[in-house]
Amino acid sequence: MCDFIVVNSKKHFKIDKYLAEVVRRRRLLKENEHGWGVFFDDGENWVLMKEPLPAWTSPFFLWFENRKFDVKVRTLIIHVRKATHGKISWFNTHPFIRELNGKKYAFAHKGDVSKYLEKMKLKKLKPSGQTDSEHLFLYILEQIEDYDNLLEASDVISELGDKIEFENRINFFLYDGEYLVVFDGRDNEPLYYESNKDLFIASSEEFREAEMGQIGESRLLVVKDGKIIRDLRD
Repeated sequence: MCDFIVVNSKKHFKIDKYLAEVVRRRRLLKENEHGWGVFFDDGENWVLMKEPLPAWTSPFFLWFENRKFDVKVRTLIIHVRKATHGKISWFNTHPFIRELNGKKYAFAHKGDVSKYLEKMKLKKLKPSGQTDSEHLFLYILEQIEDYDNLLEASDVISELGDKIEFENRINFFLYDGEYLVVFDGRDNEPLYYESNKDLFIASSEEFREAEMGQIGESRLLVVKDGKIIRDLRD
């Protein structure tokens, strides 16, 4: 079981409680996982921290449980990796960040799209690692590079997700500093979400302090400032 979380808000929020809950869960599970990563955007800076270690064995990751990490952000992504494709390394650990045409993107994926790799031909971008997830990320970016933002590109992204998902497992978060895209594919590993006032959270596991429901199969949400502004269903 992976942990896969995104939080987006209009106002700055402290990330402590989200980190602490994931740390507690990983400490209890002690699964054979292969890396952890935390990405956040505070409105001015993008920060990425990750290690190719089981989260529950990482002193750095475990530090988040009992120490106050006094950071306030607008967007947070947490990912605990269970490898299906690619060796265990920093470059294969989520989230991924890439710049294209002067615009930055962050991405994290839960699932397996290795059966679709041969059809995802990259023309411009080169992966840093060997994961099917990073390959998927770069493939999406190449398909949407002519769009100004993720909202404008949401139809294309939704169509790509629908096309890829039938022989694969695909759930992902894609963020461009302004818009967040959440895609929940057609598989037996649903994503949960809560959209409450100006704060949005989606995750692979339900959070204790949130009243979450399932996003639903083949559904894409576009979020801005903690609110769902577009909802695309298959």
